[in-house]
Amino acid sequence: MPAQTNVDNTEDIYDLCIIGAGISGLNALYSALHYLPQSARVLLVDRKPTSGGMWTQTYDYVRLHQPHQMFTVGDLEWLWDKPPEYLATGSEVLEHLQSCLDRMRCKVRLTERYETDCLRIEEIETTLGARAVVHLERQDGTRSKITASRAIHAAGWDVPPIKPLNITSQQIISTCPMGLSEVDIKSNSPALIIGGGKTGMDTALALMDGDNRREITLLNGKGAIFGNRDRMFPTGAKRWWQGEMVGSLSADVVGRFNGDNALSTFEHFRSRYAISPDMHGAQYMFSTMSGAESERLSQGLTSIRHGYLEDVTDGPSPVAILRDGTSFSIPRDTLVVNCTGHFAASSDKRPAVLSPMGTILHINPRASIYFLSTSASYFLTHAFFLNVLRTMPLYVLDMDSLKGKQPQFYFLTCLTHSFHNMMVFMNHLPLPVFSRCGLDINRWFPLHRRLISFARIKLRKHSYIGHSRAVLDRLHSDGSISCQQDFD
Repeated sequence: MPAQTNVDNTEDIYDLCIIGAGISGLNALYSALHYLPQSARVLLVDRKPTSGGMWTQTYDYVRLHQPHQMFTVGDLEWLWDKPPEYLATGSEVLEHLQSCLDRMRCKVRLTERYETDCLRIEEIETTLGARAVVHLERQDGTRSKITASRAIHAAGWDVPPIKPLNITSQQIISTCPMGLSEVDIKSNSPALIIGGGKTGMDTALALMDGDNRREITLLNGKGAIFGNRDRMFPTGAKRWWQGEMVGSLSADVVGRFNGDNALSTFEHFRSRYAISPDMHGAQYMFSTMSGAESERLSQGLTSIRHGYLEDVTDGPSPVAILRDGTSFSIPRDTLVVNCTGHFAASSDKRPAVLSPMGTILHINPRASIYFLSTSASYFLTHAFFLNVLRTMPLYVLDMDSLKGKQPQFYFLTCLTHSFHNMMVFMNHLPLPVFSRCGLDINRWFPLHRRLISFARIKLRKHSYIGHSRAVLDRLHSDGSISCQQDFD
């Protein structure tokens, strides 16, 4: 007989309910505060014990891959005096996000419910107009529902924590970044790092810090590349005349992509803007790396292999078996550190960006407006409260339609889609929305460079929109992706 579920049918009425208290949900709250009166009742819900999203459960040695100032909520500043190029640690990021929430609490009548899941959101018609009904469940099984004039489901990517791989061998230690202890990091035990993205590189650098004599092998799939941080974020006076601004970089790359030439366009991006320890790689996931980090990894890693791990089996020594059937031996007691993740992990059902009666906004990779959910939350919430979202010719991309595609095609499609929609935002949202956007990494550069770049993009935005739309329309029509102007 199934356990009984506690049900609380009490309905609380709010002006706004936000699901998700990570950086996406906090940016949605920041944007909403520009339209809500101080008397407004707002409910913030998250399944975790506190605010901060994924930053409440990151590995100890994680650091931002970009200068910290542009990783924020709205334009709320970091409350410290660190050098601009400082790469904040995970605990520092969490402290900043919670500080941002502290500064926003006094702007409205805010209620917070943690350790609470959103079961579903539905839209109903009432005598006072359309309302969103949010069904919630606490971890103790108590269920409730609240009614709100508007609801924003801002869980973003909702990436699950990395777990150790289920490996056959009893001669190795299967672990993950969260499972690495200080003893593991400082030991000289050999390590096999699975995954060459930012998490894999963070892990390799941390293990090198622990003991530079240890044997470290990186299994790097098809290979990952990174934006060259020295070029994208030059330091000191160089910011006045050097460095690639993101708008110019995007215009250059998107302008070359026609849907059929992913390999050559990606090679142009890789050779001009990217870096990696072995200058080999077919995948870019919007992370950056400095030349010094790349050189240190190139010198410090014992070897870099390409392929995908299937299992590790026992023998005279453990044997790592790859998906393509090849294998190689690894020492006993090797730390096999799983650093892979599922960026496109998503719900089974594709939600509508905007509900039919306009009360519910979804920020979800199955109905993506912008690859970075932080930016999507910021700009979509402004459009939501300005009641212009349905009239904006934004393209909605189902990220699931990119699963199984070439990684080069994945990146270029995401970039084209996000670049198109940013041009649309520029056409339809007031200028103060952009001036208040602290997420804009162009803020790394002096004001005169930002203004020149903004003006150039403004002048050519119609041609940029036309090119991007043509590429996305063709890829949608031939079945390569699911991407169209469709909010329902």
